[in-house]
Amino acid sequence: MTTPSAYQGSWMTAYLGDTETTPEQRADLLSVAAEVQRRWPGEDDEDERREVLSGAAQVILGRRVAEQFAAEWRHAHALAEEARLRMAGAVLVTARSTSEHEIARRTGLARDTIRKALGKG
Repeated sequence: MTTPSAYQGSWMTAYLGDTETTPEQRADLLSVAAEVQRRWPGEDDEDERREVLSGAAQVILGRRVAEQFAAEWRHAHALAEEARLRMAGAVLVTARSTSEHEIARRTGLARDTIRKALGKG
């Protein structure tokens, strides 16, 4: 597991590359990195830490604002909901001739997900 101290010195240089920063921006990045490490401490949380820190760094460095990330998230959420509904339709049709167990095996969907799509859960 990475410790907050790993977010200092060489980490900062490696993360920012040749990006020009002020001392205040570097201090903000170190502070956020330590908070991110506290909130996502697990070894398997590395992807989450990287994405959270990326968003924070972009705001700290003035490249993007929170509203842009919120719009991006809303769009992704809408796409996910559309995909879920299409999946439900596919499951409804497939279930006419295929067991829930077989649908789960073939699609990798959880049985609970299939049952919800069929109005059973």
